[in-house]
Amino acid sequence: MILDNLQPLRDSALHGKLSEKQKAELSAAVKAMPEDGFDWAAAWGVEFAIGDLHLQELRATRGLPAAPGTTETDDQIRAWEEYMLAAQAALRHPPNEAKPQIDDLESRLRNLAEVERILVLSVRQSNDARLRIAKMHEELLQALASK
Repeated sequence: MILDNLQPLRDSALHGKLSEKQKAELSAAVKAMPEDGFDWAAAWGVEFAIGDLHLQELRATRGLPAAPGTTETDDQIRAWEEYMLAAQAALRHPPNEAKPQIDDLESRLRNLAEVERILVLSVRQSNDARLRIAKMHEELLQALASK
């Protein structure tokens, strides 16, 4: 969605469709936004909170008969929590710097229990989106700086 907004703005700037005043105002706004669009770590924090609530509800129903594979051990939940916190930490770094941490997370993802893996978004896809947004952010700033 962010790319859907940045690309037409870049194209308008490149094709001379913006006045100098519009370019200056837009440039100030673009410089004020994070290069990758928004706080991705905070977004993963929201996902973590939602997933944690779901796992807590699963844990609360342990006294009831459950389908195989639907009840999680404390160790499985702790591994998921550690994974999600590590994903948030990786996403606090610039997209290019986060790649080694994300590679490590990909291997750790395979070790999570099935229910936890279902709850996890792809941190690699998130970082790839960040890279695309950062590239477009830079292209837009360059287009706005051109005369």
